Amino acid sequence: MFNLIINEFSKIFHKVSTYVLLGFLLFTIILMPVITIMGNVIMDKATSQIDVSTDTYDTQIGWATESNDILTVEMLTKAKELSIPEKEYFSSKDTSWRSIALQKIYYEFNYNEAAGKENYELNTFCNSLFDSIKKDDPASFYSAIKDNLKLIYDDKNLIDMYSFIYKYRVDNKIWEGKDNWQNEAISQYESVYPKYAENIETNNISSSNNSSVMDSGEFEEISNMALVSKYRLENNQEYAIYLTDGSGSILSSDKYYYSGSLYNTLKNSKLVLSVVLIIIIVVAGNIISKEFSQGTIKFLLINPVSRAKIFWSKFLTVSLYSLALTLLTFLLSFIISVPLLGFRQLNTALLLVEGEKVVRHSALMFILTKYVYGYIQIFIALTLAFTISSLFRNSALAITISIIFYYVGSSICSIAQILNFDFCRYTIFAVTDFESIMNKSIDFIGMTPMFGAMVLLIHTGIFLLIGYDSFTRKNI
Repeated sequence: MFNLIINEFSKIFHKVSTYVLLGFLLFTIILMPVITIMGNVIMDKATSQIDVSTDTYDTQIGWATESNDILTVEMLTKAKELSIPEKEYFSSKDTSWRSIALQKIYYEFNYNEAAGKENYELNTFCNSLFDSIKKDDPASFYSAIKDNLKLIYDDKNLIDMYSFIYKYRVDNKIWEGKDNWQNEAISQYESVYPKYAENIETNNISSSNNSSVMDSGEFEEISNMALVSKYRLENNQEYAIYLTDGSGSILSSDKYYYSGSLYNTLKNSKLVLSVVLIIIIVVAGNIISKEFSQGTIKFLLINPVSRAKIFWSKFLTVSLYSLALTLLTFLLSFIISVPLLGFRQLNTALLLVEGEKVVRHSALMFILTKYVYGYIQIFIALTLAFTISSLFRNSALAITISIIFYYVGSSICSIAQILNFDFCRYTIFAVTDFESIMNKSIDFIGMTPMFGAMVLLIHTGIFLLIGYDSFTRKNI
């Protein structure tokens, strides 16, 4: 059997078409990180070319006065008095912590001259903040807020949240206005924590569609975002993969957010497996039918080797070849992407919420699992193509039918899923996307991982028996 497999591999690598297809595969593997880098360069260039606002305090004060916006007039007058440069205040590109801090005082803390006259404590507190802004002293500004949270907020959850945020800013010198991962994580934590804490306290969660309570799926999303963002800040985890609602993903079906470009590129490189799938269909569609069409099958059969051994050696050859190409795609993507996108991103972690605790997992194993799911799809395609190859003598016909059968079958099954035709879950095309089955994002009723595995095994067995029967009975 071993010598037969070696012989089959020798036949594969004696064909010029093999090297053409492998060259194309290598090109697509290299292309993925290059596209990512080009995208990053274009984004950076677009950001750097943002026009600086030409607005001035005088013009903005004039417009605010005309519209009777007293609060804005007060705030702009104060900004001018504190000598905050107009470039810092009005430009989205060069915004500093001082302009954000000033807007926080007026809009978030509800400060104005009338309120200051009525509330001595608020007036004293805000004047100290104005003094910190004038001195360009962010540490004293955020420390003062942290020490006076009860003066600003009544809600315990907000006090707890901002106590953590402002302590973190002071301890780590992370000021607003800077474009970094810490401010991104703080912004995310700030946007979801109050809702998360409120629902934890009231247990206001339901698995039904009751609009008066939070849906369990929605709660899972905000709890993931709240706990993970806090974990990242506490553990200085710049690069992470974690569950969101999928809105930040390149693929809409992917509910994971990738904070770095390396693992996002490795995940997207899985798309290259579609090239591997085509290569394997070509090889599997050729491996038996071509032997009969060219008459070379007689040279195999004159040896003292049973047809069963020849059949299974060919199937094992295609299976091992497909596995090798899948591993090669992953390894080359990793080897090429890491130097191009940065070794620092190797520290990326998969952060999953288990109960009320964030658990760190291997991001590399997470991506590798996606390639395993991709290999299942390839294995289904090669089984179909191999079976069809044993039924026909014409290799071109076998390959064409295999490609049409696979893609048309998958498309019909996708449509059946949309139309809730659950009978399709019994076909092998329902398990081509095994990742969706594992993530429970497939719409067929009762499509569990165990059921999917059974469908895969049963159909694989049926196809191979059909192919085996045809091969052993076929005349030379």
